[in-house]
Amino acid sequence: MDVSMGGRAAEELVFGKEKITGGASSDLESASSIADMMVKSLGMSEKIGLRVVQKDEMAPGTTELMDTEISTMLNESYKRATNILKTHRRELDLLAEALLHYETLDADDIKIIIENKRPPPNRPSQSPKIGYNTPAKPAFTEVPIPGAGVQVGPGSTKALS
Repeated sequence: MDVSMGGRAAEELVFGKEKITGGASSDLESASSIADMMVKSLGMSEKIGLRVVQKDEMAPGTTELMDTEISTMLNESYKRATNILKTHRRELDLLAEALLHYETLDADDIKIIIENKRPPPNRPSQSPKIGYNTPAKPAFTEVPIPGAGVQVGPGSTKALS
């Protein structure tokens, strides 16, 4: 959950509450799903207890109690993510700056930023479709090969229909 909350927490720290985008919505959905499962299916809520909650077994007030537990878990997760990002604010700012400049970062870029506390070196080339630091890939075009089918990429063919 904390990892999922990190994107939204980072946006808030870097851009401010008033400039949070919808980009973290899938992360929030994922975190909500995890918290829901923890409470309803995994018995990880002290207030609900060690049980799996079935919809037809719910007593009055159980839904509200579960919603409160899920919200509490999500809020605590958000606080943990925010605290981690505040502790590592220098790295967060460097990563945010690099993402704004390059749009994508690979594992090596992130490692350089975290270990050296500086932006990654200039990248050799830019791909117009994907972003920076993307090795050129051969195009997959259909080329007829007499009697063999159609070549769809390096070393592969498919039969003509």
